[in-house]
This record gives sequence, structure tokens and C-alpha cells, in this order.
Amino acid sequence: MSVHDPSAKSMTVKLYKNGDEFFAGRNVVVNHHVTRTWDAFLDKATKSVRARNAVRRVFDATTGKRVLGLEQLEDGKPYVVGGSERFRRMKYTGIQDLRTKEKQYTEFQKAHTIDSHYKARVVRSGRALKLQHAAVGTTIEVGLNKNFTFQPMKIVVNRTIRSLSALLDLLTKKSLAVNVETVTKIVTEDGKVVQKLSDIQPHGRYIAITKGRYKPGPYFGTGMVGSMPATRSPTKLPPTKAAPIRKKKVPVVAQQSPMAVRAKAQQQQQQKTPIKRLAPEKKVQAYNISVETGDADGQGTDANVFITLHGLKGDSTRQSLREDSDNFQVGANDLIAVECPSVGTITGITIEHDNSGVDSAWFIKSVSVRDVVSGTKSVFQYNDWLAADRGKMETKVFLSAQGSSSKSTPAMVDEFAAVSGQDQADIVPDSSETQQDTLVDASPAQQVSDIDDVPSITSGKFNSAYATITKAMQDASELKTYWKQLDFNGNGIVSLAEIDKFVVERFPVLSNKPALMRAYKKTTLKDGDGDAWVEKKEFPSLLRNLLYFNCLFDAFDQIDTNDDRRVDFAEFQKGLGVLEMSLDEASARAEFDRMDDNGGGVVLFDEFAAWASEKHCPVNGDVMKEFTRASKKVDNGSKGKQKAKAVH
Repeated sequence: MSVHDPSAKSMTVKLYKNGDEFFAGRNVVVNHHVTRTWDAFLDKATKSVRARNAVRRVFDATTGKRVLGLEQLEDGKPYVVGGSERFRRMKYTGIQDLRTKEKQYTEFQKAHTIDSHYKARVVRSGRALKLQHAAVGTTIEVGLNKNFTFQPMKIVVNRTIRSLSALLDLLTKKSLAVNVETVTKIVTEDGKVVQKLSDIQPHGRYIAITKGRYKPGPYFGTGMVGSMPATRSPTKLPPTKAAPIRKKKVPVVAQQSPMAVRAKAQQQQQQKTPIKRLAPEKKVQAYNISVETGDADGQGTDANVFITLHGLKGDSTRQSLREDSDNFQVGANDLIAVECPSVGTITGITIEHDNSGVDSAWFIKSVSVRDVVSGTKSVFQYNDWLAADRGKMETKVFLSAQGSSSKSTPAMVDEFAAVSGQDQADIVPDSSETQQDTLVDASPAQQVSDIDDVPSITSGKFNSAYATITKAMQDASELKTYWKQLDFNGNGIVSLAEIDKFVVERFPVLSNKPALMRAYKKTTLKDGDGDAWVEKKEFPSLLRNLLYFNCLFDAFDQIDTNDDRRVDFAEFQKGLGVLEMSLDEASARAEFDRMDDNGGGVVLFDEFAAWASEKHCPVNGDVMKEFTRASKKVDNGSKGKQKAKAVH
């Protein structure tokens, strides 16, 4: 994550939409007190340019070079923002807004006005006639999807609306009173999606959709739910016969001045009508929801899935997670983005489904919620059925961050700790194997030596990931698919941040940041050519190193009983069984001193990994004889830059 330097001054940059030849740009102020991270800047850019999709890439408007952090922004310079698409080269700085064009057109008309006493035949081009016809415009009616009580909006489509995206932006503004989400598409009454502005028919009826599918219903006419009967306009009342005026005798004492009567009427009106105070607008932000479904047959679902977020600032509304029919299949890890008002620090979630469909029973392994603004991630391990006919016989479950649910184990992690050099690790729950007592053979043991100073580490926690990676290593096409998922921009090289994203999405059980950092250093400095990027030929070594160092970190974490990321002598002596070693106190002290390279009295994971490499310790049968310290820096110099240019 790119973090803004607190000592840096504020700057103003101009942002353009990628490939939009009619968008004149928006000036955005980058204040280091408000915009501290790169994700916060991307979120601000999305709102500033009113992009239909979230902004994920920023390019230099002149050179087209991609900008990767706040430190690369320059004051007063133009930039182009967009989603995941490539940079579209065009002249962005010369785009004029509509007001400037209209002013120039008005001045042109004044300069070329023909006096009325001159009779001349004015020849107009086809384009001018088309613009004149478009200036009149057409009126359409637009309703809101799934809202049958909403009074349809009447929109005039004229030459000021030059594209379909401009029409969608106008619909979003018009519906802000009842809808806080962005309109993404419009459909006809029969559900056909409008692909371009020319498909709009005069006096047509359309339905605006923010997310989800189109729901047919009575959006127009008298069949609307809760619609009021048609009434005549108060300015066009039918003529009525004048009633006879009867004069009443008013006592002189009761008569008042016109000013007093008006003041009294205003006072009575204020007492009847209370003052309406508008509630403060809530800030809407995005959350990335990742749901992992069981990989056994019949554990997927075709029901409609919903989630509710609970935080310190309140609860969100019930959010739908199903985007298409391919979600929540067997063994899938679905990533869905939802938008709702900020709920603060996540304290729990409620996940449910409506028990619809043929196979509604669903086995959930884990659910994670990532706050896009703060970068924190809450992981909930569930490992149970969500069904009406099996498991707990319920289709709705609440997972609490305080541990009120016995199946949920949340963990708040910083996804960018590997980039900043600060180690973080997820909290892993005890498995069913560690919670059960196992009977052992009580026969007399053979006489063996009391001292065994050869370490060996065996872990079955990563068997599923080991089987998947081993299968991919034997299948070139599957290994190529994994590489494309890792190198999503297709430049032939990947960075540490891209590796972290790939591991979190594809192999979350291997997303221990200390192990990830050591695997990255080993791949780039020992197995690779010494630069800061992992190439395609180095990808198999990266997968092997990820398995090795995660198994090694799992053993280190078991020995570290107080979870401070350091092992003292007492913990090492008690954890000799994890290493399959048997030592007396003197031998254990000598081995610990050998492991404690800097003599600090405690052993860090870096020292533990170096000691395992020196002892040729087998980790699930794999022995690593070379080790690269995490403190050793990779080469970020000209060699890597030349390689990146060659790939592009």
C-alpha cells in the first residue's frame, strides 16, 4: 500500500476518464491529512469523476505510464483514471466542457447573423440538421427496479446528453431521494438491456437498475402498488358556478387590521406544520466479501444469499451476494463487492439464504470481510452447513467477532504488512484432530538414546494446498492458468503485492505474511536472477517455497505459545516435541544459543528458518539447504526497469 508522506504539501491534479472524449476533466485536491493511502485516493477519484465502475488504475495523461502510488503524483499534472482496462491514448487536455462549447457557438451565431432585410437561401449540412433535430429532444419515462411505489421520472433526452453514461449519471442524480446507489444500466419493459443511446425510443418507458436482475412488475400506469388516483392539475380546474354571496354583519369590536390577520394566520400555520430537519448524509463505502464454499459434492447452493454487516457505528442493510448463477458452486471462492454506509470496525456478520432452488443446502468454510478504506480484513471460520434439512437446521447464522458463535473465529489482519515489512498472521482455529484424545499403544518401548538433536517437522494442515499445487506442477495448462491469475496485467513479471493478492484469493491457508516474505526473498534472490520481480520461469519455485515456509511457520507458531512472534528458551524447551527432538537442558540450551544468532535471548522466525536450513531439517520431506535473510534487500534498480520495458 502506498502511504502519503505527512510532510508533503497538498496538491491539485486534474483527472480524466479513460477513453471519454467528452469528459472535460475534474480538479481533485490531494490533501495528506485526508487522503493518506492509495486506496483512499482511488475511492476519491471514483466519486470525483462519477465513474460507473470503481477506479483501479491511474495513468499519466501525456505518456500513458501507469501511476502506482501517491508519491508519483505531481501538482498540476493531468492524469487518466479507469477500471481494469488498458490506457486509451488520445488528447485529453484539449477536451472542452459543454458550457464552453455553447458559449463559442453563441458567439459564432452572433458573428454570422444575417440581417432580416437580406433574403438569402441558407444551406445547412446534414450534421447541422441532425443537431437541430436533436436539440428538440424526446421525453421518456423511467422507473426504479423493484420499486413499484416510485413515481416514474420524466427525462428529456436532447443534445446535452451525448452518451449512455451521461444518461445513467442523470438518472442517478434524479433518484438520489430514494436511491443512494449508482444506476448501472436501463432496460425496457420486457427486460431488454439498452446498449447505446441511439436505442432510446421517443416517449418510451424504461426501468433503471442499480444492481441485481430486472424484476417485471407494474412500474407505470394505474397498476402501480400504492399509486394515487389521477387528479386534475390545480391550475386547470373546471369552471364552476358562482355561489351567491351572503353578507354577514361583523361586529365592529371583532374587526382587525389586515396585517394582524395575516400574522395570526402565519402563526397558526407554523404551529400546525413542524419544521422538518434533514438527517445528515451517511458516507457510502465499499466492502469486499469473500465466501469459500465446501469442496465436497453437494455442498454448493443455488439459493439467493444475503449478508448483513454489524459494526461499532451500526448495522448495514440486508445485502444480496448472488451476482449470477455461477456463484457459490462446489469448491468456489467467490469475491463480491457491496456498497453501504460505513459501519465502522466490523464486530460480526449475519449470513443467510432464502432456501430457494433445487439444491439450497450450503456448506460454508469461511467468510471474510475487507474494508476497502481502512484495508483491514475480518475472517470468520464457520465450517458448517447452512440448510433447513441438515447441520443445525437453520438458514441464517450470526457470526460474532467476540466469539459468541462456537464455529466462528475472526481475525483482523493488515493485508499490506508484507510490503511495509511488518509481519502479521491470521488466527487459525484448533482443528477437530487437535481437540480429540487419541489412544496410543501402551506396550513397553525399546531402549533408545535420550538425546535426539536432529529436527524434523511434519504438518498436515496444508495437505489440500499441497495436493492442488502438486497437481498443477504436473499439468502445464493448469500451471499456466495460475500464472495468468497471478500476472493479471500480462506484463510477464509480478511484484510482492501481486503475489500477496494471488495467495489471499487462491490459497488463503498459505497467507501467513512472515512465510510469504521468506518465500518471496528465497525465490527472487536464490532461485531467481536477483531482481525484485518473479518471472514465469521462477513461478514453480515460488509455489514450492510457499509450501515450505508456511509449514515451517506453522511449527514456529506452535512453539510460540504466548503469540508474541518470538520464542524464548522456555518455549523452545517445551516445544521440542513439535520438532521431533529429545534434548536434555544443557543440550537444549546449546541448540537455542546456536539458533539465537544475534544473542538477544529470543529467536525470531527469520533466525528459526536459518537454523532449520543449517540443520538440513526436513519439512514434510523437503530439505532446504540455502536460506535468504528477510533483511537482505532485492535489486530494484535499472535491471528490473529495463526488463519491464522489454516486456511492454
